[in-house]
Amino acid sequence: MNYFAVITTCGSEDEALRIANHLLNEKLIACANWWKVNSAYWWEGNCERAEEYMVFMKTVKKNLKAVESAVVTMHSYENPEVIQIPISGGSEKYLDWVKESVK
Repeated sequence: MNYFAVITTCGSEDEALRIANHLLNEKLIACANWWKVNSAYWWEGNCERAEEYMVFMKTVKKNLKAVESAVVTMHSYENPEVIQIPISGGSEKYLDWVKESVK
């Protein structure tokens, strides 16, 4: 599969925008969507709850390592979520746009 969605969560909208804008400016992703979410997770033996911003990005396979590296480097979290989800299908016109929008 050539197309992927990459997901991360950030502690603030500013951080989400900073990461998304960097990846867009570097043409590593075609687009990013973000929204406020409520999260519950285990961290250092405690069940934590937090308001975060989920960032949902679309890209191509060849950019996955660079996207992950940039997110991890720019992120404020010690162990940021970076999940890659293969896109098995979709609008051919949209997927062509994704491919044409990245380097």
